[in-house]
Amino acid sequence: MYFGIYDTVKPIILVGPFEGNFFASFFLGWSITTSAGVCAYPFDTLCRRMMLTSGQPNKYYNARHEFCEIVRQEGFLALFRGVTVNMLLGVAGAGVLAGYDQLNLLTLVCRLINHYFMVYLILN
Repeated sequence: MYFGIYDTVKPIILVGPFEGNFFASFFLGWSITTSAGVCAYPFDTLCRRMMLTSGQPNKYYNARHEFCEIVRQEGFLALFRGVTVNMLLGVAGAGVLAGYDQLNLLTLVCRLINHYFMVYLILN
């Protein structure tokens, strides 16, 4: 979700003075990482709970049974326990997205310099 949403939204938002700006790219990446993490977090909770109860006598039959039991016993918000820490971890994901953009820009500049240098050598 991170890369797909980022690559879709980046050409729409990062235009004009924001194009190539590390901080604009970072904050866009952080907001996308946070929103994608919040959307996927209930599935992570189900997966984690399923693994934690694997050796216990009371087991969940499947993901649907587990979902219904968690919501019935603890409420719907129990699926989102710990999501704020996950949002803070999104800083690293945003750094990866923004860093990738900067490295991509750097390689583009290096390719252009290499191209002009080769043209210069051929003409002289």
